Amino acid sequence: MTQATTTLSLPRARASGPHHVEGPERYSPGDVARAFSEALGKPVELVATPRGRLEQAFSSAGFSEAAAKSYAAMTRATMDQPYEPATRPVRGAITLREYISALVKRSAG
Repeated sequence: MTQATTTLSLPRARASGPHHVEGPERYSPGDVARAFSEALGKPVELVATPRGRLEQAFSSAGFSEAAAKSYAAMTRATMDQPYEPATRPVRGAITLREYISALVKRSAG
């Protein structure tokens, strides 16, 4: 992400519109749960938060009341709009599994 941010900060890139940045491969929420399960060495269950409990979920994760409302609104807007994946995203080099493995190791250290 740092490399993409640095590259996209150049004047030419700023004027050219949105840039979709992804890892080397697309992944699903299930892929994220599996990567955490592998890194933690225990099962991780994927659970969908009901729309009506989004603010509560963000608040329980430590967000302020204002931030929880804002993130819930952004989440609902994302859920309500059709999503067309980018046809030519900027691809990073670190895989989801590598990132989550490093994240878990850092937090355990």
